[in-house]
Amino acid sequence: MKSALVIVDVQTCFTTPNEAYDEAIVAGEPDVFFPRVNDLVIPKLQTLLAAYRSAQLPIYFTEMGSLRADGSDLPSALRQANKISIEATGNAVIPALDEPDSRTDARIAPRDDEIVFRKTTTGTLASTPLAQNLRALGCDHVSVAGIVTDCCVAQTSRELADQDFSVTVIEDACASYNPAHHTAILEIFQNFYGAVDSADAVIASLT
Repeated sequence: MKSALVIVDVQTCFTTPNEAYDEAIVAGEPDVFFPRVNDLVIPKLQTLLAAYRSAQLPIYFTEMGSLRADGSDLPSALRQANKISIEATGNAVIPALDEPDSRTDARIAPRDDEIVFRKTTTGTLASTPLAQNLRALGCDHVSVAGIVTDCCVAQTSRELADQDFSVTVIEDACASYNPAHHTAILEIFQNFYGAVDSADAVIASLT
């Protein structure tokens, strides 16, 4: 079984507190979310990247945003999120993909030979050729990590499972605005779609 690593939407605009993002997650627990991202998720991703690179296995990054500056090409749910955020803060919570802070957090920056898929949807397969690329490289297993667990990570993982890939969501390399949502969505995923495991266990399976 050949494994690939997919890191979903760990973008500067989402990992760094800002007014629009804070407003969007006010119903969640930002005092929990940002420490988890910085103290747990980023270090685990760094360890995963080192292991996959050492094993010479494929690594993919995704970045979510709009192609149009006004966000009009986003799905309706994301357009609505932007509308609410703009009304509250003056800024869109889902940025345009050409904005600098739409890039992957520099602490886990992609290498020149690693693919970055820029998507306009919460799921990756809906707006990128990730599945075709994985098949071309002979990958039948995918480890998925990133933010946020109950939105883009879960959606991407379910899409991959529907495309007949074996999928593992890496629990300690993901974060949600609401810890209860993080736990619930992973229980649902594990009950039906695939596996949930730790970064250490995934790394051990590579060897």
